[in-house]
Amino acid sequence: MNHAFKKYLTISASFVLKTLLVAVLILGLGWSLMQLAVWKNSKPVVEANADGTITLTADDATIMGSGGAKANLHAGRRNIGWWDHTSQSLEWRVDVREEGNYRVMLDYALPARMKTDCRLKAGGSSLDFSTGSTGGWAKWDTLEAGTIKLKAAKGQLIQLIPTQIHQPAGVMNFAELRLIPTDE
Repeated sequence: MNHAFKKYLTISASFVLKTLLVAVLILGLGWSLMQLAVWKNSKPVVEANADGTITLTADDATIMGSGGAKANLHAGRRNIGWWDHTSQSLEWRVDVREEGNYRVMLDYALPARMKTDCRLKAGGSSLDFSTGSTGGWAKWDTLEAGTIKLKAAKGQLIQLIPTQIHQPAGVMNFAELRLIPTDE
């Protein structure tokens, strides 16, 4: 082999190794950023209180779908605001210790002459209900939405899904959902 060809092979091998190293670094960085996004968006599993009540907060919710919903502080409460479309829903993973019926209590705010139909899904059970006006986006109220049957299960998926918005301005400002064990 002549000297020029050996030099060319050395330079080519060096270039290939550097290119591979850069590619590996880029892929590693991309993977790390993707894992960071997954970690940032993952929420803890919600556990029941000592009395069996399950409290699902805005901060523990995963916002699913596309739209403007986001967690924020409004009128003194952490909430999901800017929730403007039925394509978005809220989800929680919950450890339900005891199977049974649970009263559903929803803390929310919604302006005058506004109403949203919702569905709460948990395992094979669902509860349909409607929210009404609380008097404003910053006026919090509690709605007793009904009763839902929950199965005992770890990491059970619970979803709050708006099924119809009866106004153009948004779903609601969501603050908290409480599931309270009941004998009903």
